[in-house]
Amino acid sequence: MRAVVASIPGDYPGISLADEFLPVNTTDERGIVEAARNIDAKAVITTGTDVALRSLGATVDALGLVGPTHVMAVRATNKADMKQAFEEGGVRSAKHVKAASESDALNAWKSLHPHANSHPLMVKCPDRSGSRGISIATSPDKVLGAFHDAVDASLCGYAVIEDYIEGHEVGLDGYVNADGQVSFLAYHDKIVRSNGLTDVPVGHRMDADFIQYCRTETDLAEQAQRTATAVGMRRCFFNMDVILDVENRAWVIEAGVRAGATCIPEVIGAYYGFDYYEAMIDSALGQEPTFPAEPVCGASEGRLLLSDSEAIAQCAAIEDMLRSVKDQYEVSIEASVDYAAGERLPAFENGTSRIGQIVCSGPDSHTVATAIGSAQKKLEAEYIGA
Repeated sequence: MRAVVASIPGDYPGISLADEFLPVNTTDERGIVEAARNIDAKAVITTGTDVALRSLGATVDALGLVGPTHVMAVRATNKADMKQAFEEGGVRSAKHVKAASESDALNAWKSLHPHANSHPLMVKCPDRSGSRGISIATSPDKVLGAFHDAVDASLCGYAVIEDYIEGHEVGLDGYVNADGQVSFLAYHDKIVRSNGLTDVPVGHRMDADFIQYCRTETDLAEQAQRTATAVGMRRCFFNMDVILDVENRAWVIEAGVRAGATCIPEVIGAYYGFDYYEAMIDSALGQEPTFPAEPVCGASEGRLLLSDSEAIAQCAAIEDMLRSVKDQYEVSIEASVDYAAGERLPAFENGTSRIGQIVCSGPDSHTVATAIGSAQKKLEAEYIGA
């Protein structure tokens, strides 16, 4: 088996790991299909990003491979199309309006809450991930500003404006089999950080109490299946963002036909004791993946490393630092950084501002959170020089 990476040229880790590199932009659907056909590809895969999904779907269709089709990819990479599919499929989701002009944006303010003088709305760029072009608006003036920010960040030239659902945001990842049934479902809690416009996911965690609550006190599983059916998912992994309201009802915010990012595969793998990435590859190769039924630890958690301001990466004794934390708290912990010493680190803006990550698993959520917090402080102090 050979691994071939397609990407624009750049300092991307996957390029050096590949058996062959093809300098093709992953948004170039025809180019990716042609490249896959030329090498007689037996599988195509991406994860953690929406950028390549339409090209991936086109390749699945053209070569008869396993994975999300182009129709699935289109529905999952444009929030307007996605919300329409949710409505038609009976998915509980916030009311929304598609806005292509300032008048559309102001009309959305009036139509979504016609009898309220003040109410928050979410204004979103429909076709970008990583929380780009997303903000909360609480007045007509702010709706207009948020509308322009969303359109400026978009590729499509319009925005989606939707009702703000009050509650606690959680995440779902899993797999839909050939019959369209969700055959694996992982519940994870989100760790978020505000960028001044919206809350940005910067980590995820799993533990037995949270998962039991999700299974028994909410309708998350039902809404996940409704969402998978509405999008038309078959033989693909998925990621869903969901709000649980005060009545524990699940409101689906959005869904992707690929696994989530921000340490999600690592957190799921650590909790259940298997390689989630390997399961994705098995599926892409046409093998129905198998999933563990029981966890191997009490809790797992992953967090992004972030910098409050621009900085220069320093040399960091990562292994020594992790060893001391592991010995002190008796946990399993791993970390990686994305920049070499001397390179410039970006200031935190959104999910693309990551400079590394830490993943930890152990006996319970308190121990894991304490251990990963200690490791994060030490690593940021050494690596960022904070």
